[in-house]
Amino acid sequence: MTKYKYPEHLKIEENYEQSNVCEEFFDWILKNFIIIDKNEKNQYEHIQFGYSSQINSEKVLADYFGIDYEKLKDEEEQIIRDMMERI
Repeated sequence: MTKYKYPEHLKIEENYEQSNVCEEFFDWILKNFIIIDKNEKNQYEHIQFGYSSQINSEKVLADYFGIDYEKLKDEEEQIIRDMMERI
């Protein structure tokens, strides 16, 4: 079996159709609701919230599909470097 050069991008490819539906729905949620983000720190110690404009939908979807977001971003930079080498 050949090791894929960009494994996090392969996960996106494998979940392409489902992720598109999820992304459309998530975008709709962000536009229409205030989202509670339990990981967001703020001035109130006992309440944690985040506004939809602060939530990175790409990261949320990556987490949902088991994609390492930081590795994905690193791969994107590597893809650009690889393309630049071909020019």
